[in-house]
Amino acid sequence: MATIYEKVEQRKMKFLKNLFSSQEERVDPPKIEEKPPEPVELPNEIKLRWKECSELVEMKTLLEKINIDLKETIYALEMKKAFMFDTIKELNIKMSEKVKDLKEEKGILNSKKDYKLILPTEEGMMGKFIKPDSGGGK
Repeated sequence: MATIYEKVEQRKMKFLKNLFSSQEERVDPPKIEEKPPEPVELPNEIKLRWKECSELVEMKTLLEKINIDLKETIYALEMKKAFMFDTIKELNIKMSEKVKDLKEEKGILNSKKDYKLILPTEEGMMGKFIKPDSGGGK
């Protein structure tokens, strides 16, 4: 005769056997392969109502206006820049000529040493030419 312990063990084994056998008997339903939808031929032209595209029309108009404004601004800036560079060049030439004239007046134009021009900082003060190695005052 089987002991209680053996009977419990037998029941466990029977339970587990039934548990696993019932899982083996389960069959998953067959997988249905999904087919991609067949391509639908689209028309050559799709019409849009004004309400659907009016915002885009406004954006396009604004974009065109901004592009025109930008071109005009860049052109004006380039013209101003060219004018300023020309003015700088002319002023540098005139300053060099004026310094040359002053050196000629003072008799130092053809000097072996090139004199440095110190300009006055206020009206009524005097400017001067100094020899570079003399360190002559400021």
